[in-house]
Amino acid sequence: MRSNSLFLLSFCLVMLCFNVPQVQASEATIWDAKAHAIKAANYVREKGVMNALAQFNSKDSRFVQNDLYVVVFDSEGVIKSEPAHPLFVGKSIKYLHDTRGEYVFDQVKTLKGDGGWTEYKWLHPKSGEVLRKHSYVVKVDDYYVSVGSYDQDINMACMAQDEMSAQDNESHSF
Repeated sequence: MRSNSLFLLSFCLVMLCFNVPQVQASEATIWDAKAHAIKAANYVREKGVMNALAQFNSKDSRFVQNDLYVVVFDSEGVIKSEPAHPLFVGKSIKYLHDTRGEYVFDQVKTLKGDGGWTEYKWLHPKSGEVLRKHSYVVKVDDYYVSVGSYDQDINMACMAQDEMSAQDNESHSF
């Protein structure tokens, strides 16, 4: 009986994450944000930081897609790229907190390995609403490359499933 309940719960989670249209405030999913962050990080590695920043800061860039855009900041928390809010470039996020009082940079500094997820409340560039945002952050040398998605609870379940799968894969690697 317990294994049937576990299977049913897992099945429902998979159906919610992959088959049901998601109700969200963002035009992009967390999966889009993660893929976009990885592409942007690879672009930094291939073209160099200065060329990448010029590309990321342009609103006409291929790296600005609907409400997906690349934010880059250095190891001191100074924003180097922010096409949705260009006035932020050159400013430090070290002491910047979200609407709940949580320091965004502190979350980033605690990420282990080369990348991971952060969650905070942030101003949506199109709607002007303060919404929950999940960003995937990739560390490239002394820089953090971040892309986020403004989304609802359904994506949280998918993100948790992604993290469990990653941990499961790590435990099975030789």
